[in-house]
Amino acid sequence: MEMIEHNAAATVNCDVGADVSKNRISLYKKHADDELLHILAGMFVNNSANRHIEIANAIKDGDIAHAHRLAHNLKSNAAQLRQSGLQKAAGEIENNLENGENHVTKQQLKALERELAAVIKELSSYL
Repeated sequence: MEMIEHNAAATVNCDVGADVSKNRISLYKKHADDELLHILAGMFVNNSANRHIEIANAIKDGDIAHAHRLAHNLKSNAAQLRQSGLQKAAGEIENNLENGENHVTKQQLKALERELAAVIKELSSYL
């Protein structure tokens, strides 16, 4: 039977070719996902390279709510980019800034700095 293409994401077919259609959709989705990750990675590198400094400065200035929000956003961005080490380090900072109290250690800030630098280096190599 015959396949009729409606767009790059979907194909209508009438019997034979169902597997071909699924493969096209899968390839299209992978391409779209790769493009989105590339865009997100570029935005992350441009906007987050010094986020650890912003967090440390907010803590130093006593703006715990701002530091908490920055850590939360960094954790979420790391999760979107599948960067579990950075996600964990940012999450620990976030948890230690709960309820407007600062319980962040220098070691945690150093770990965040290391993880962020590694992610920036890795993502930069793809841009």
